[in-house]
Amino acid sequence: MGIKCDIKTDQTSYCPGQTINCNVQLDFDSPVKKIKNISVRFKGESETKWTRGAGKNSITYTAEQEYFRNYVYIVGSKDSGNDNELAAGVHNYTVKFTLPTALPSSFIGRHGSIRYTIKVHVDVAWAFDSNFVVEFNVCAPVDLNQIPEAQLPVSIEQSKQFTICCIPLGGPYRLTFNLPYSGFCNEQKIPICLECANNSNVYIKGIKIALRKLITYHSELPHKDTKRDDVKLSVLKFQVSIDKQQTKQFTGELIVPAATACNLANCSIIQISHRLEVSTELSGCRSNFVFDVPVTIGHLGQMSGPPIYMPSKGAMGQGPPSYDIAMRNSTPAVPANI
Repeated sequence: MGIKCDIKTDQTSYCPGQTINCNVQLDFDSPVKKIKNISVRFKGESETKWTRGAGKNSITYTAEQEYFRNYVYIVGSKDSGNDNELAAGVHNYTVKFTLPTALPSSFIGRHGSIRYTIKVHVDVAWAFDSNFVVEFNVCAPVDLNQIPEAQLPVSIEQSKQFTICCIPLGGPYRLTFNLPYSGFCNEQKIPICLECANNSNVYIKGIKIALRKLITYHSELPHKDTKRDDVKLSVLKFQVSIDKQQTKQFTGELIVPAATACNLANCSIIQISHRLEVSTELSGCRSNFVFDVPVTIGHLGQMSGPPIYMPSKGAMGQGPPSYDIAMRNSTPAVPANI
């Protein structure tokens, strides 16, 4: 007995709460007289897995989470004791299933995944069962208009006192980082405005800003553990120098790559967060001065507007210029290779 199965859905991607219209086409090359049942299973699940150590000392960490499991019987029933007979040839069945409203988006990572599948199971008496599986995509949209903090301007000032043998090398280096808001959409340009006041005696070689994605995986067995992947998505580099006792302003745009947003709010074993990593490259053998700015990446509610230069006191004792002046006098940034 040979069976062919073709599973088709009306869409390739769904939002939580949408209804899946599924067509199942079964093609039997000969009559089948003892079919117990044929079921269509809709399932959503996530899993994580990684190994630490090697050989006898290795430990594999895992976790699983199930969001739904629903069966629809298109021939027979789960507990039916009667055998069903199907003629040779093609048989078509239509099945509908409404997704739950609280689901995470589909995701595939190095140490875990979130998958949604449709499986057709043909249970034939006194014969091997046949299974056919296809995946479909779920996208849980992130609406930035529903996240008030994503619409607020960002102004962060960080400073660093450079020393050698505990002796200060001039005054502090101060960097003020400004965004018009902290929520951005896929393929949107992030407008960035910086003021760098170098009161130190250390030469500043340049500034890099990287959009990074942190993926955190959690395990439950054999005990709780955490695994993280930190991925660089895009980079903006200000290829300029800042001499000793000098203040400069910079403006630039960093592009959010397509398909960056991924809503895993309803998944407890995989989380994703985004941030801007601001790195000042220093001369000599000194480590870079680095700090992070959290941002939210969404699908809906894209906002637009010029970068805002927030008031702050400059390191030279003067306030920063207006946005218009900063734009005229600033040095543009150029994208850097990742």
